[in-house]
Order: sequence, then structure tokens, then C-alpha cells
Amino acid sequence: SVPSGTIDWRGFVSTAELQRQLGACRALINTPKWNEAYGNVVVEALACGVPVVAYDRGGPGELIQSGRTGWLVPPDDVEALTAALARIEQLERRDCREWVEAHASCQVFAERVERWIRDGLVAGDASISLSL
Repeated sequence: SVPSGTIDWRGFVSTAELQRQLGACRALINTPKWNEAYGNVVVEALACGVPVVAYDRGGPGELIQSGRTGWLVPPDDVEALTAALARIEQLERRDCREWVEAHASCQVFAERVERWIRDGLVAGDASISLSL
């Protein structure tokens, strides 16, 4: 249902090439029709310093700081999406990367998992709490 020439399929590219190509984009448009649990594509774009314009639905709605790392618009509102894209130059690309380093790096994730595991252990006997 997409007009010919709309999509430029490049197939599999290496991580370095993906980062190079993605990093050259002015913005990533993310328009999920369902509630994504997390939004890896959003985080990957932000890590490359690329602001994200997305529907405020699911994971993107929790990851994007509207007005700082991208713009969130009402779900399925194409006019609002277009208007947000026109404002993309107002954002600082380095804010996108800094957000990922502070909230979505491997180190931050590992610390979260470790804290979750430690909170589930009963002090003293290393058994697991049933309150998880």
C-alpha cells in the first residue's frame, strides 16, 4: 500500500553503518499503532543524537522528553506530527545522547537489574521474597 519509491530498503547493514546512517537523519518519526513495551528504535535514535517525533503511545511516550529529546503528539494526529517535525531544529541533538547515557546505557540497565534482584532477596538468608 506504499507508493513505489517511498521506501529505500537497504537490507542488513552493520551496526557502525546503521549508526552512521541514522545519525545523519534530522529526526526519527515513530508512529506505533499499538502500545510498544519499551521502544528500542527510539533509544537507538536518541543514542545517535537524533530527536524523535512520535505518537504519545506506549514506550515512546515514556522515553521521549517532549521539547528536549523530541516531540510527542496525540496518537494518530498526522497534522500534529507534521507540525512537530517543522519544529525539530529547536532541539539540541546532544540532549538526546545525554538522555540515553543517563537513562538507558548498559551500566544504568545493569544497575536497575541488580537493584531489582537485591530488593527481592530477603536479608540474611539469600532466599527470594514472595512479594515480587
